[in-house]
Amino acid sequence: MSRSKCKVVAICFFVLIISFVSSPAYSFDTSKKVSQIVIVGNERVQEPTIRYYISLKEKEPYSATKVSSDIHSIFSLGSFDDIRVDVTDGVDGLVVTYIVKEKPFIVGVSFKGVEINRKKDIREMIELKEGNFLKPGQALRDKAKIRQFYKDKGYYSANVDIVEKDRGHNQIELEYEIAEGKKAYVSNIIFEGNKHFSDRKLSKNINTKEKGFFSFLTDSGLFRKDLLETDVQNIETIYKNDGFIKVKVQEPRVDIDESMGTISISFFIDEGEQYRLGDIGIEEDELFTEKTLRDTLKIKSGDVFNRAEFSKGIFDITNLYLEKGYAYTDVIQQTKVDDEAKTVAVDLKVARGEKVYIGNINIFGNKKTVDKVIRREIRFKEGELFDISKLVLSRDRLNRLGYFSKVDIKQKGREEDDLVDLDIDLEETYTGTFSISAGYSDLEGALFATSITQRNLFGEGQTLNLRAEFSSMKRDYTLSFYEPYLFDKNLSAGFSIFNTQTEYTSYDIAENGGDISLGKSVGEYGRIGLQYQYKQSDTIVKDEANASTKVLASSGNWKFHELTNSYSFDSKDDFYNPTKGATVKIKGTYGMGEGPTGEVDYYRLDYNSAHYYSIFWNLITKIGGRIGYTDTIDGGDLPIFKNYYLGGASSLRGFNYENVGPRDENGDSIGGRALLLLNAELQYPFNKSIRGLIFYDRGQLYGEDALTPSRTTEDRYDIANMRSSWGTGVSILSPIGPISLVWGFKLDPIEKEEAVEFHFNMGGSF
Repeated sequence: MSRSKCKVVAICFFVLIISFVSSPAYSFDTSKKVSQIVIVGNERVQEPTIRYYISLKEKEPYSATKVSSDIHSIFSLGSFDDIRVDVTDGVDGLVVTYIVKEKPFIVGVSFKGVEINRKKDIREMIELKEGNFLKPGQALRDKAKIRQFYKDKGYYSANVDIVEKDRGHNQIELEYEIAEGKKAYVSNIIFEGNKHFSDRKLSKNINTKEKGFFSFLTDSGLFRKDLLETDVQNIETIYKNDGFIKVKVQEPRVDIDESMGTISISFFIDEGEQYRLGDIGIEEDELFTEKTLRDTLKIKSGDVFNRAEFSKGIFDITNLYLEKGYAYTDVIQQTKVDDEAKTVAVDLKVARGEKVYIGNINIFGNKKTVDKVIRREIRFKEGELFDISKLVLSRDRLNRLGYFSKVDIKQKGREEDDLVDLDIDLEETYTGTFSISAGYSDLEGALFATSITQRNLFGEGQTLNLRAEFSSMKRDYTLSFYEPYLFDKNLSAGFSIFNTQTEYTSYDIAENGGDISLGKSVGEYGRIGLQYQYKQSDTIVKDEANASTKVLASSGNWKFHELTNSYSFDSKDDFYNPTKGATVKIKGTYGMGEGPTGEVDYYRLDYNSAHYYSIFWNLITKIGGRIGYTDTIDGGDLPIFKNYYLGGASSLRGFNYENVGPRDENGDSIGGRALLLLNAELQYPFNKSIRGLIFYDRGQLYGEDALTPSRTTEDRYDIANMRSSWGTGVSILSPIGPISLVWGFKLDPIEKEEAVEFHFNMGGSF
């Protein structure tokens, strides 16, 4: 029984004794009826509230049992320190008076010695709050909560006192006096008993870290007791994955020096002996031969017994059967440890059960996206044989849409043994974006762009985009629409119209036109496409008297018709934050142009790719590149605005278009017939919203005079002769949309070039 309950029982018992023994037991006639019930002493608790808990009624006989029950009920409100009952004879019967004494009422709560940014957190966690009665035990609980709060932040010597200040009329003000003390950091981590692994190796595999140079910013080195148990498991895991199957790690010893604000942690390790894998017995069946199962297991007799690799092999064997429709497959393992030979023998037997078919496919969470848009990405049909590889593929395809922040597919058994339902639980994310981008470059000055994009128009999976971009050099307006499943068939269609005005050093160009496209998926990740584009280009030379031959030859009004074949491949595992997979695009274009210098027929070949790999420590590498070549059919010259250009945040970072490629006799950039670009990037996701990155870019344009400031050549491609840069940046998925900050540093700056280029973009979502 708790103290509070004991107190209530004792008080009730005391009142009964007072009522029937100590008080004048013979001063009133208990056979009389109650004529009046009076309540006195209450200040804040309303009288109707108290009467609600009184079972004794007027005009009814007096009952000591009911009085005792009433006292207990009123006490349960938690607002009173004392309750007494007084009974007197009245003219018309007994007068029963309930005399209550309320607990102190808290009229104010203040904090002393607490940083402003912590007051809100502490105020939310405490029980003793303004507007409540002071209850027993709350102060102790509040102290414990606050001490734990400070321990979690590394303040192990924090002291908490609660001072009551009398404000009269049974009212008090509480002041929390907190002495934070020094923040305690882990100053030393000691490993004892480790011979096989070095201290450095073990330190990398635990969550607790020693205080470092930047601990005052990152809070690294703060001690958290709850992580120690995980650290013990991590140490045992690294040993067991290297054959030490009997390793034991004792509970760590923690030595805290409050005066110095330091903590020393000692891990005591009993490594034991290293074991190897002994005989492996695998029972084959009519589905898979013993060799197939052994090859899938991968590890073999004589190898160091690696528990993680062994578990992965069992998982892979299970998947073999799951792909054949055996959804309830279990690989039964029997192990035998030989302590003398230091081996672990294993016998494996597959219990595959019966084949299972898909029952109902249930979709939850799609408030906007229509059912068919989701179902066309699912690689199952109801009634089809279960296949785990199709389940994984369905999940990846739904993730790649970019419509959902969560995709969870669960198997749910049914009464029929050969059927399993699939529950697809989705959480929709923003697919409409209103983006406002701003930036600055030495070449273009202030940059501003705005766009409205809906990638899931009316929930039908269509994409509509309206974009406008402005700078001192450029005016660009584009409207585009894309339908991924035309007439609900495996056909895509789209169109765009555009109007662009760009100012270059020696000429201005205005372009307008549009395109239409058709596409068809090939396999799970591929797509072929066909596009027709019509464009008018009007080029105005700024200074004809001093313009170069190349610029003059490109002036005037041009009309172009282009037909492009393309193949694209996209196997990324996530639309926003890919960790594995690749994107590849190959295009071939044939064009016909007509301008002041006559007709020109030309072609253009492009290859663009990006590959993502997950490596150690949650790091992600992105390796990409682009290669392109364009020329006329008869070997003549193209207008310079049909050449390739490099530079900017989406190609060769750290450069602008004037830094890269051939120049004319006036030193103005005229682009190149050939393009080569290589990108290497290392990304670290701090969380789902923030990624840091370090990159190395290398690129060049080729095709004109060799003696130019950018060191290009007449060779089509020269890997040794390229511009290069490195840089760093951060991308943030904020509540107002994506934010990107990138700094690019030229590794080979030449005269009159800026050594650093900064790119900044910001957007918002609706």
